[in-house]
Amino acid sequence: MRDKSSLITATHRPLVVNHTSIGADRGVPFQSSYNASKAAMKIFSDVQRLELAPFEVEVIDLKTGGVRGTNLVNTVQAHQAPLPSTSIYAPVKQEVEKAIRLEWARGQGADAQVWAKNVVKDLTKNNPPPVVRRGQAATMTRFVNMLPQKWLDGIFKNLTGFTAVETALKRP
Repeated sequence: MRDKSSLITATHRPLVVNHTSIGADRGVPFQSSYNASKAAMKIFSDVQRLELAPFEVEVIDLKTGGVRGTNLVNTVQAHQAPLPSTSIYAPVKQEVEKAIRLEWARGQGADAQVWAKNVVKDLTKNNPPPVVRRGQAATMTRFVNMLPQKWLDGIFKNLTGFTAVETALKRP
């Protein structure tokens, strides 16, 4: 076995930070691929933390909530393809495209500079936590997930405008 002291110096502590999202804990309509990829990275981080512990490598899951001044919403909107006419959502195309464009998220979130300063402060602690939560709703999501699933579904449908999609689909 290798001498661990040769792997680690007093001035350098190995650290892996996997940037996930509160989307790993709470899905949003029309963001299933994004949410699933972040959930996969959350589990990846958990397993890496165990596997790398013998080498004194710390693994942190950085769960970010909403942050203003980032390009997430702009990127989604720039790459959004129009809803196909054959989609099961075609009768409510306007409502669905509005939800897909994340219009509900525009202008929302924590200040990017404040987020960055807090993340650096968290990651440079002598003993950083295995999960760092920063950004709008990042801490709250941890507790919101304790609510009954039906309540959560209703909250997120309203937040994202999906209730309007459901209502429009039910019209005769």
